[in-house]
Amino acid sequence: MIPKPKPYRNKKYTKWVNQQPDIVFGNISESGNCPHHENIGFKNRGVSTKCDDTHCLPVTYNHHALIHNNGSKSFYEDMGIDPHKEMIRLISKWIDKEHNTDPQVLIVNLLTEWLREQE
Repeated sequence: MIPKPKPYRNKKYTKWVNQQPDIVFGNISESGNCPHHENIGFKNRGVSTKCDDTHCLPVTYNHHALIHNNGSKSFYEDMGIDPHKEMIRLISKWIDKEHNTDPQVLIVNLLTEWLREQE
């Protein structure tokens, strides 16, 4: 039987996402923002299972509550936000700022780390 893959986790990345401006209004609340794990388009997940940390988006605590109360699809449509573009923008910014390395090298390193965790 093939084991179910575990979601990729990176505490340093989620902490960094938490310090980024809110994707709706571009501000950071006094208590910091909340990294929302966006499940739109994420496959192989069970009930109450978070997706990979690479699917985190920085939102204020109020926006985070709205997403969970009203549903993420309607939230993003109402706000005119493409969550996938925001994820790509954040990951690109993370690679440029934090790693200052070739993105292909970083991806290989991250995949290698993730595969080790799957064993």
